[in-house]
Amino acid sequence: MTYSHLNHKVIFHIDINAFFASCEIIKNKNLKDKIFVVAGKTKRSVVSCASYKARALGINAAMPIFNALKICPNLIVVKHNMELYESISNIFFNYIKENISNIIEIGSIDECFIDVTHLINKTNTPYKLAQKIQNEIYKKLSLKVSIGVSYNKILAKMASDFKKPMGITEIFTKKDIEEKIWPQPISNMFMVGKSTLKIFNSLNINTIGEFIEYKNHEYLKQKIGKHIAYLYENFVSEGDNFVNNEKNDIKSISVSRTFLENTSNFDEIKTYIKSLTNELLSRISFNEIIPGTIVLQIKTINGKLHSKNEKITTNNFSIEMFIYLFTKLYERSFKNILIKNLSLGFSNLKYFNKNNENLFSKKINVKDDINSIKNKINKEFKYDVLVLGTKLKIKD
Repeated sequence: MTYSHLNHKVIFHIDINAFFASCEIIKNKNLKDKIFVVAGKTKRSVVSCASYKARALGINAAMPIFNALKICPNLIVVKHNMELYESISNIFFNYIKENISNIIEIGSIDECFIDVTHLINKTNTPYKLAQKIQNEIYKKLSLKVSIGVSYNKILAKMASDFKKPMGITEIFTKKDIEEKIWPQPISNMFMVGKSTLKIFNSLNINTIGEFIEYKNHEYLKQKIGKHIAYLYENFVSEGDNFVNNEKNDIKSISVSRTFLENTSNFDEIKTYIKSLTNELLSRISFNEIIPGTIVLQIKTINGKLHSKNEKITTNNFSIEMFIYLFTKLYERSFKNILIKNLSLGFSNLKYFNKNNENLFSKKINVKDDINSIKNKINKEFKYDVLVLGTKLKIKD
């Protein structure tokens, strides 16, 4: 397709394909032809990420491990390694900032928006630029990505879901929207959950096209919320094209687990607190954050949420100290209560620039020779976390 230069902004949504599984393949190249999932290794665990070979058998994220093993008894279960994923995520975002565009808004550990309007010209079209970015990321980082290309963030995000792995989808014209977006089930629309879906279905709105053509959007706004008007504007006008760098500074952070069986067993819950604390600390290390408050939340069997928080008064930021703080807060507040979900978090976050001797705070110059980058990272982990893309072909 042709793009009239400077008529609109050009926004890319870059989504890493099967991110956790891809990281594990980078760490262990023997997994590249295997059917495997990333998950915990208890009977209550669920699949965090499935390799594409596992997905082909019907194994997907959020599936209980025992169900996945019924589908494939020889399934390889790889224990999740948040430290590894946060590290590679950090490298990925740094690469984009330093080599592609510093106008970046991080959506989650494996996705981001970038504004590339300033890079587009007659010879460097959006599609050509997306291909170049896709190929370079795979060559240098061994990560496969799908890229959605459009003039606002909502359309770009939806476009990145169309082709996986290694897909590129452009949505610029009214024809693009009518052919690619309108036929999509309304459940595929960004920000549509189960309760919103029920409302749409009750109004016989089953596709995004039917939502766009619905006559009484004021009624939808009253029934569902103001965000419906925000979504509509992204389909019929310029929409939200502001890539907000400030959103990269998060205000709070949390991790949670939902149990397959409700529990009040304190010993079992202490095991979950230990696991979640390790995961939580790997995330604040990645983001160079000092937490000011610990937050503990439970969901009871009737679905109600209860939370407690406590100001951090110690300078001892060890894993053992935080496990102790979360455990004591739980014991004082919720011991012997039957729960179905546990969440640990930090709030009142502060950012710092400390020269800690770890991978997360070290500035890696991605313009260095790629062998130098690879060696720096592998030295930190004391094994081959990264190998050159030319030596590893990830099969999705």
